[in-house]
Amino acid sequence: MNFGDFHKYFLQVCQKHQREGKAKGFAFIFYAGGGVVDAIVNEQDGYEELNTLSGKDATVFYLSNPRVSGDQFNEFNRVFIHALGIENEIEAPCMVFFQVTGESITDIDYESIDESLPYHLALDQIRRKFTEVISYWRSQGDFSGLKGFPLLGFIANLRGGFSI
Repeated sequence: MNFGDFHKYFLQVCQKHQREGKAKGFAFIFYAGGGVVDAIVNEQDGYEELNTLSGKDATVFYLSNPRVSGDQFNEFNRVFIHALGIENEIEAPCMVFFQVTGESITDIDYESIDESLPYHLALDQIRRKFTEVISYWRSQGDFSGLKGFPLLGFIANLRGGFSI
């Protein structure tokens, strides 16, 4: 899947899941190939944990492709984090949470992931943040009146930024 296909897919999934009530929000895990975060998202028990944590509350995105080089991971991360408007606040490895309300990205939250932690402690860090954010989303009401970062602006920030 090339970058253009990915960002179309990404936006379609967000809008569809929001519209159909399949997710209260979305998470993106940014990381470079290799390391503990790579192991968490690509090993069966880590994948199952993310699936259990997200349930019907969150749709989780991450780049997983053995043909992608470290430089491509870094460029992908840079472009997407920039498109979300948080490039001066966070860098990979990290988790970014957000909601889609109509044509806007709202309620962005994020946390760095400590790559120096052993697998089980890094997974616990991810688990705690997912639990915190999803609990917050569950406690909120209808977000339809909120204004946020326009999806069209997000798409414009992505254009010309990356290709795999």
